[in-house]
Amino acid sequence: MFYVYQYLREDGTPYYIGKGKGNRAHYKGKHERIRKPIDKSRIVIIESGLLESEAIDLEIKLIAKYGRKDIGTGILQNMTDGGDGVSGAKFGRPPEERILKIANANRGKKRTDEVKKKLSERRTGKTDSAETKAKKSQSARKSKTKEHAENIRKSKLGEKNPMFGKPSPNKGKPMSQDQKEKIRISVLKRLAEKQNSK
Repeated sequence: MFYVYQYLREDGTPYYIGKGKGNRAHYKGKHERIRKPIDKSRIVIIESGLLESEAIDLEIKLIAKYGRKDIGTGILQNMTDGGDGVSGAKFGRPPEERILKIANANRGKKRTDEVKKKLSERRTGKTDSAETKAKKSQSARKSKTKEHAENIRKSKLGEKNPMFGKPSPNKGKPMSQDQKEKIRISVLKRLAEKQNSK
């Protein structure tokens, strides 16, 4: 059986409406966007013992009643109109359809200086884990796609590059002695590093 719940602000107004079952209203997932009230008395079950279809209907009605902040219709932090809850879903990365909805809702919006400051403060002092660093390093090492490599080749040959629609601006320009020396040093350095890594 399902229920519909709400999270309340200190002034008693709701800031989130959801549906779920079991411990969903109190669940603290790793990727949860909505912060749950520290005061558990502000987590309120509105109606329980519902079929999923009934819970969906009530969730949609309540979100419509209070409105959403992200689209300027009300006071809730919900990012959808409801009906897209947890049944059959795994917690973690949201499905592509939901990502698209969020992207469309945020398209054209500009972050205020206050929001930028909060994001900066939230990130201050934090460092990436070893696992995250390894993933970033691996991503940076990935080879270019054949199409990308071909576009670079065409650009260097002066052929029209489909990415830019014009020939390379450096075609036919002679290199200075200084440029040649820099390239030579760079190549020798790379070869030495490669030799030392063996």
